[in-house]
Amino acid sequence: MNNGDRIVNRGLKFDLHIHSCHSLHRESNGLTANNTISNIPNLVKALKKHEVDIVAITDHDVFSYNMYKSLKQYEDNGTFKKVFPGVEFTLMFKDENGNDSMVHAVTIFDDSDDKKIQMIEEVLSNGFDKNGNPQSPDYDVKKTGYSEKEYFNKLNKIGLDVVIIAHQKNSIFSKFKQEPPDAYALGEKEFNRLMYSGYFQALEFHSRNNEIYNNVASKYYSEDLLRFITGSDCHDWDNYPLHDINEKDKDEFLHTYMKCLPTFRGLAMALTDLSRINLTGSFFHEDSNYQKDIVLYNKSNKVEIPLSKGINVIIGDNSIGKSLLLHKITGYYRSEYQAKTSSIDAKLSKSYDSYLEKKGIEIETRISPEKIYEFDSQGEVRKKFAQNEIDRTSFISKRTIDNLDVPVCKENLIVEVKKYLEKLKLIAGNAKIIEELNNSILNLNESKREAESIKYIKYEQNPFLNSINVNKQAYLDMQKAINSLESIKKYLQDDEKKNIDSTVELLKKVYLRYKNNEEMAIEKNSIINMINLCFDEVDSKKELNSDDKILQKYFNGKEKLINIVSNRVCKIDKDALFELPSIKEFEIPVSKNECGNYKVIKATEIEKIDDKYFKDLFKKPLSTKLEEKVFKSNISLESAIKKRTDTIVDPWEDYENQIIEKINRDFKVNTFIAQKSDDDRSKYSSGMNERMYFDILSHDKNTSGIYMIDQPEDDVSQKSIHDYMMNYLREMSKNRQVIIITHNPQFVVNLDVDNIICLKENDGEIDFKYGALEYVDSNTDILNEVANTLDGGALTIRKRWKRYEKNIDDING
Repeated sequence: MNNGDRIVNRGLKFDLHIHSCHSLHRESNGLTANNTISNIPNLVKALKKHEVDIVAITDHDVFSYNMYKSLKQYEDNGTFKKVFPGVEFTLMFKDENGNDSMVHAVTIFDDSDDKKIQMIEEVLSNGFDKNGNPQSPDYDVKKTGYSEKEYFNKLNKIGLDVVIIAHQKNSIFSKFKQEPPDAYALGEKEFNRLMYSGYFQALEFHSRNNEIYNNVASKYYSEDLLRFITGSDCHDWDNYPLHDINEKDKDEFLHTYMKCLPTFRGLAMALTDLSRINLTGSFFHEDSNYQKDIVLYNKSNKVEIPLSKGINVIIGDNSIGKSLLLHKITGYYRSEYQAKTSSIDAKLSKSYDSYLEKKGIEIETRISPEKIYEFDSQGEVRKKFAQNEIDRTSFISKRTIDNLDVPVCKENLIVEVKKYLEKLKLIAGNAKIIEELNNSILNLNESKREAESIKYIKYEQNPFLNSINVNKQAYLDMQKAINSLESIKKYLQDDEKKNIDSTVELLKKVYLRYKNNEEMAIEKNSIINMINLCFDEVDSKKELNSDDKILQKYFNGKEKLINIVSNRVCKIDKDALFELPSIKEFEIPVSKNECGNYKVIKATEIEKIDDKYFKDLFKKPLSTKLEEKVFKSNISLESAIKKRTDTIVDPWEDYENQIIEKINRDFKVNTFIAQKSDDDRSKYSSGMNERMYFDILSHDKNTSGIYMIDQPEDDVSQKSIHDYMMNYLREMSKNRQVIIITHNPQFVVNLDVDNIICLKENDGEIDFKYGALEYVDSNTDILNEVANTLDGGALTIRKRWKRYEKNIDDING
């Protein structure tokens, strides 16, 4: 086994329930007759097509060594990761009524001793007599199956460790009556006896629908007692993975994946841990920020230690350099980052370097701080809370999800506000326009009421032509942008389309503004041209008419001009000049990141925009005594705005600024924690504690990076380790790579970690051993290393190992 096989990098797909022709003695229709050694290439082809990694032929109560070896040869050429010897035993148990009830138990043997594997056929038979005819096994119960006692007698004669998987066609919670050979047909009491005694390691189903019962049963029974897997139970290799050509629901079957090394120990450990089994093959996170290995030189010899994307644990003798290793590969950055709570400083860093030089070790690997999600050095978690050093605001804000809709909502509101302010300013300026027409644009010297005294200002021809062109080009460009964005939506995902739609809505509003600006400029230009025409008409009559006629013509032209301006510019109903319009009500979006029992919220000060809020925006900057009627009188509103202060040059600009400032305050985004069950705007006010800290860290799916912690047992009690810490670390490994230093075997064995790095000193030199919990070769046995290195390690392993290994005392040897 090479270094790459020391740890698990992907889930292995397996099928431990396939029948060959040696099951013919239990077949009434000869279904397995063609499943011969000569037909094994067809079986291999089908298994390879389905990318099966681990396989076993498990015939009914018999074993063919030749059949096993014929399939086993494909393991050596790389087709399969592992081929196990196995038998499907027919067992007879007493049900709750005292009647004999049949249970099929797929029994997989350790493949490490080939001589003992040959014993399986000697103890049982190969299913055929000397003449090649199907032969029934030597059943001791009604010539139908083996008693529990006889089953164990045969296993003891064989002398190999086994895992036992009970056949269960339907869910144990199925509405259909359980029938033999289903294990649950024994009745709940007997079923529980077998499960709680560790008799079975798992229940095997055929239907993919039974995956859901993994979760149901683990709560109904116990998380350490029940596993559900699938097996094809294929009786016709030409139709693999179906039972046979007549099988219904052809799409129901899904292979099971296990997170384990392709060894018997790996299989056994996977079958006793729910987190190692699923139907998808997905066991590791997709975060790109992880470290593939640690590279160092030990006495000039290069050592490459692979790291799992899951949970890696560093163990070793006291003062061997475990913390040193973690700090060195991170460049001692914790001596400066959050230095108050870190266990390392410049003096300790110097000491570490001296130690490495003395031992002849050079560590090449460096993990940049950008790749690190969090690094809790030794004793730091408790210190953070005891000294109130954790920056709660910063801690929470790092774990939020940005919400792009909030600025869009605000911009939309500001557009509506500015549009209405322009309307208000236009209305409030009506009187001023007419006054200027009287006093400035047309000026008659009252002391000389004669034609020669008429003075007027003639405006430039087409003064707004440039504004017309600019606005027209702007809204045409907006239309092009809108069309372009709409055209790319067909390539986008739903969430991306949502962002595009928000942008398009904003562009449409801006488009209308520029379109209106163009229309207004055209209108103003038209009026100016009319004014000039009026003046031209008066000027042309000066020499042809008497003074009285000229004056009369002047006053008629002035009245006509004022009417034009009033009717074409000031179009608002004078009885309701300032009535506030209605606005479409909408709620301000909330950003929510659920983390375990909590949720990290980003929300604005206000919850929604409605008519009341819109009206209040315009009232707020004015005197509190003013009511809505103010907005119905141009005199009252103009006066109220100007009275705010005497020093403001442009009261309308100040009025607008005050409204915008209010909007900015209301749209300020706050970040806070709420209980998961509470309303999204219910702020959680109590102080943070260790449990909340780990809960949030473990469920954070939105922040990238590696989590490192040095001796978590220093920060939490033994009870807390059992009650929540291990679950939190398991959950955390779904989102990121985890590296732990520990002296506590629970964080190794019970956590079922993916990779162990063990530092041992031999004759003054440091030896590095590494691999998955189940890894073993001629020089390394990781379980032994754990047992011999950690206090209580052997006892913890026994509790974890006892369900499938017969000689548990060998663990310490």
